[in-house]
Amino acid sequence: MERRGSASSSLGWTVGGNSIGGLLTMMVAIAQGKEKVKGCVLFNAAGGLTSFRDEELPWVLRPLWVFVRVVLFGDIFGPGLFKRFATEENVRSVLSQVTIKERKRGKKGMGL
Repeated sequence: MERRGSASSSLGWTVGGNSIGGLLTMMVAIAQGKEKVKGCVLFNAAGGLTSFRDEELPWVLRPLWVFVRVVLFGDIFGPGLFKRFATEENVRSVLSQVTIKERKRGKKGMGL
């Protein structure tokens, strides 16, 4: 990993990546270890990080997964559920849980 900036090595790094870069971010964090990488930020994680093959599920869970995939994520109910939960209030709530408003040293981070 290339070192940039003036951060002290005792503070560690926060690495981030979008899509397949999220997978690379996790690989870098594992390779560098907890001493060097203190945190990971994954944006729009790649499908391989959040999906699986139906046949990998235990047979007792397959009907539940089919229901979730077809009914909840399908074309009939999916858009309505998305609109219901993708409100500005919900987005702000989620972002406030992962956004640093002020660091210990008094430097301002990414506030909402």
